[in-house]
Amino acid sequence: MPENPCGSRAYITAKCSISSWIFLTQSLPVFWVGIVLIMIFSVKFHLLPTSGNQGLESLILPAVTLAAYPIAPIARTMRSALIDVLNQSYMTTNIAQGFSKRTMVFRRGLKNALLPVVTVISLEFGVMTAGAVVTETIFSWPGVGQLIIQGVSNRDFPLVQASVLVISALYISISFITDMIYLWIDPRIKVQ
Repeated sequence: MPENPCGSRAYITAKCSISSWIFLTQSLPVFWVGIVLIMIFSVKFHLLPTSGNQGLESLILPAVTLAAYPIAPIARTMRSALIDVLNQSYMTTNIAQGFSKRTMVFRRGLKNALLPVVTVISLEFGVMTAGAVVTETIFSWPGVGQLIIQGVSNRDFPLVQASVLVISALYISISFITDMIYLWIDPRIKVQ
């Protein structure tokens, strides 16, 4: 019988640190993460610009700030889906056939665990759109969020409606792309 990697000390340490990191990113507000990143990477170490649109390096801090919150539910969903797949009977057959753990996880298990993860990723785009308003404000990044805030403060309701329409169209497009990715991941799913 093959040894179980779940009992090893390195596995338990990695699991605890990843779980702590996921809990931390889920519990911190977007604006606080942005301010802390500015304080560390811009003010203290002078590595990245604090705000504005000055090229690719000015996009790093807003992107990390915006991605900090959605990573947690995606990681939790990926972990639980992969655990479910690895407990299936065909995975036990793979162990008996002598496949390595890496082959089982990456070649056989990962593709079967992707459907719920793709669903969560598509749903997190709505959360990221809401977080983009705050992130664009913190980093003075010109975008749809800043446009909506300017439209609300100037009482320009057609601008706000058009911006919301663009965001809604983007969200519908993402849902359509998600359905197409479902067909690519699992061809057994039929379009009706």
